[in-house]
Amino acid sequence: HGVSCYSSVDLIHWRYDGLALSGSVVRGLDGAAADGWIIERPKVIFNKKTKLFVMWFHLDGPSSGPRSDWSSYSSHAAGVAVSNVACGPYTFLHALRPAGLPSLDATLFLDDDDAAYHVQDVDHKNVAVLELTPDFTNATGRVVTTLRARREGLAMFKWKGRYFLATSRVSGWNPNPSDLYMRTQLWGSSDAWRHLTSPLHHKTSRYSQPAYVLTYRTQNGNDAAIWIADRWCTPVGTMCDLEWCPCLRNATYVWLPLHLTVDEESGSVSARVQWHERWRPEQPSRAYYSQAE
Repeated sequence: HGVSCYSSVDLIHWRYDGLALSGSVVRGLDGAAADGWIIERPKVIFNKKTKLFVMWFHLDGPSSGPRSDWSSYSSHAAGVAVSNVACGPYTFLHALRPAGLPSLDATLFLDDDDAAYHVQDVDHKNVAVLELTPDFTNATGRVVTTLRARREGLAMFKWKGRYFLATSRVSGWNPNPSDLYMRTQLWGSSDAWRHLTSPLHHKTSRYSQPAYVLTYRTQNGNDAAIWIADRWCTPVGTMCDLEWCPCLRNATYVWLPLHLTVDEESGSVSARVQWHERWRPEQPSRAYYSQAE
């Protein structure tokens, strides 16, 4: 039980590198150990100053057994761990509610100026973007901006100088139409978020929920983006209104190409996630994946 790590140099062939963080080393908000921690949506960024990989994850529980119902989600917290290498092992540092705010689904965002942010679902009330400390292991307490909407399944990324936030609506384990928001400056009014589209143009987002958007430079020098989503229930079409769904044992991922077009003259932006039964991502440039070596 914990966070596993896989690695690849071409985004097609993947190697299992072991358990990056063991659930046995995790501690709660009170610093106490327990069995059955709920660890979700881990994200890792590299701090150039400390030379450490920093992991944040949604920490909840502990649950009383192998099945986690809603009553197990009692902590509404985040966990932080660090390592000298990307795939660990990671040393657990602490559990916290960043800036004193409850934290459910969350993600990390590292900007071009090496400033880092924690983006979190605040109890299904709104989405807060919080500034992190220079070592990335805590929040400064400053709320950079807020998306005033009930959203989860968060993925934040930057493209052509603009900030994008992929989100899911709140519907339990059942999928719904994903939404994509944009703003031109990260700091500032919450009203600056603009709803762009539902990029998959599908009522269940192909039975998936946003997890991450990978942006990278390809070997051919192109900018590419991959929409990475969780598919909680399989086979496709399975729906579950229970607090804990048996289909979660078979949860998997959906990777699809994200096409973004920015017209610098008019300022218009379009986004579309294209469905493929099978496809091959363009291979990343050596300069891209060597950053994690």
